[in-house]
Amino acid sequence: MDTVSTLSLAEPDLSPEGVPPWERSVAADIVASHPRETFLRVFYHRADGGPPRIWNGWTVGGEPLGDRTDMEALVAGMDGADWMHIAGRHGEVSYRGRILIKAYPLRPVYADVRDGLRASKERRAEMRRAMEAQAELTGRQSPTWMPGWFGFGPGIVLKGKRFGVSQ
Repeated sequence: MDTVSTLSLAEPDLSPEGVPPWERSVAADIVASHPRETFLRVFYHRADGGPPRIWNGWTVGGEPLGDRTDMEALVAGMDGADWMHIAGRHGEVSYRGRILIKAYPLRPVYADVRDGLRASKERRAEMRRAMEAQAELTGRQSPTWMPGWFGFGPGIVLKGKRFGVSQ
């Protein structure tokens, strides 16, 4: 299999105990076990019940293809509903013990973006209802806008920040 192209922690871990040293190695092994041009999110559910730590990884060729996909999606005016629809079509979910793995093969994702595939009105309404339910739970006002494209490449996913080490 190909080696890991990039592996980065989604958010800096500010907890006192920090990131367990084995966690990066396991995440790198998970990413390396996937085919070329794949974007992965590896979720470590914490024993203390806190939010999971999320590692983002790209196999060889995944970073440039993910960024190209994102660029074309943004130029086409795609948004979060479109991202959810396309990610749902191609995302593969698996587990390694308690570790949740979401893998996105980027060639078919890119093809959908290039072909202009968009979320249906029903899918958009579904996302709007979810946003309204979240707003109600948190006591906030529901946004009137649709969130932007969430990204498949490091340029958007990491928002220009890298918390891991490129390899």
